[in-house]
Amino acid sequence: MPRYELIEGMSNKFWEVTLDGTSFTTVWGKIGTAGQSTTKTFDSAGRAQLEHDKLVAEKVKKGYQLKGAATTAVPAAPAPLAPTPAP
Repeated sequence: MPRYELIEGMSNKFWEVTLDGTSFTTVWGKIGTAGQSTTKTFDSAGRAQLEHDKLVAEKVKKGYQLKGAATTAVPAAPAPLAPTPAP
């Protein structure tokens, strides 16, 4: 489960998310506690993935940073292709 943490000022929080088919579960709270959790279910796996990615982007924008060896939840955009030189 990817874990994100926000440690700044008086904030010392974590946020985790697990995508599973048509649903995802989030766990959040103060670092050092078990936290709270919620599960959201959607009508399709595509919709669940879209909402999952949107939430991850919002957390990163707020300053949460991915911790541990987990891979990033939002894949990087592919590099643009270089133009083909004219013959």
